Amino acid sequence: MPYRQVIVSSGKPASKAGKRVWEVDIYVRGLPRYQKRHYGTRTEIARKEVKIHEQMLAQVGKVSGVQKDPTFSEFADWYIECVKPLQKSWRTTLTRIKNIARFLEATGHTKKRLSEFQTSDVIDFMRWRRSDIIPNKTKKPPSEVTIKRDVVCWKTMINLAVKSHEFKINYDFTNPVKTVKEEPKFQEGLTVEQYKKLVDSSVDYLKPILEFAANTGWRSSEIFQLTLRRVKHFDVGGFAILEDSKNQETRLTTISSSLATIIEDLPSWGTCDKCNRQIAHMDKECQHVFSRKGQPIKGVRKALMNAYREAGLMHIYNVAKPLHRFRNFFRTNHADMGTDISVIMQEGGWKDPKMMMRYLDRRQSMRTNIAENYSEYLNKKSASIVEIKKEIVEKL
Repeated sequence: MPYRQVIVSSGKPASKAGKRVWEVDIYVRGLPRYQKRHYGTRTEIARKEVKIHEQMLAQVGKVSGVQKDPTFSEFADWYIECVKPLQKSWRTTLTRIKNIARFLEATGHTKKRLSEFQTSDVIDFMRWRRSDIIPNKTKKPPSEVTIKRDVVCWKTMINLAVKSHEFKINYDFTNPVKTVKEEPKFQEGLTVEQYKKLVDSSVDYLKPILEFAANTGWRSSEIFQLTLRRVKHFDVGGFAILEDSKNQETRLTTISSSLATIIEDLPSWGTCDKCNRQIAHMDKECQHVFSRKGQPIKGVRKALMNAYREAGLMHIYNVAKPLHRFRNFFRTNHADMGTDISVIMQEGGWKDPKMMMRYLDRRQSMRTNIAENYSEYLNKKSASIVEIKKEIVEKL
């Protein structure tokens, strides 16, 4: 690889102004033509290296031409190697790639080269997926939304291949393919009263986790990986630093004074000697914020299910993501309060307003009240107009 990450003596990746440091070495015709440090993410450096490489080739009188024309499986291996360090959800990406590979195997196209694919192949894949039943896993074909996400994964892969100029492909054959538009999630969320019931029905070690989730909107994996060194307290609250978010970006989430008090009352608080002396250190050297019997908590599925059962809320229990409901709870409550959408997105780490709005809980009681209030507003205005007309007629 013509670029590599710079590692300091402590074994930690070097950084400058919050960006990773990379060494970019480019060889043309076996001779070094470019050696310099750059700063940014792996994707940014990879794209920059491609552009610099093309410039070096032009300088020595050689035009960058077509080099690789791999099969889908060969290209997929390269793609996973590229995205694995950048995506926390790379295993989900791998599953979607396997779905495409199963289609190619079923249709006898495993040896098809990247330059030989056409738009019709993607359309055929969508048709095939609509009747695809995986043995021992499901009794019905995948939904249109699931098929859409497989296609989006394919689109992302081909888009990268086209832009990289490393492969024998200059046209994105997936681009003309249209997918279903996901509808808003009309579902009952968690009310504040239900939230309080859950907290009251929870075991002691689960209570602060639910309170933290409700106050920050963090995902379960992010909560359980939080260490003491990433919690900063002040007299009027503080913030928690999330360094390993889903999109691999660091963000700060504001902590209220009441939540800060809850964290300070945890058994883990103050147990890290380096944190107390404000000495820089890594997560592996630090104590996790949420622990039980001195060990980091890795999951609360069973305890949370019992809390739902004790609170009489099993009818809204989410088997797949039991703690993720609190992320929707966080943004829905802020929206109800009238918090500016940009603040909600910043605190919760949402990049796309449409995505954030699509997953807001639509509370039917709130919507009904708004409809009733609006109806009363219209009726009052109508009544006042009628009364004015009567007064005019009487005067005449």
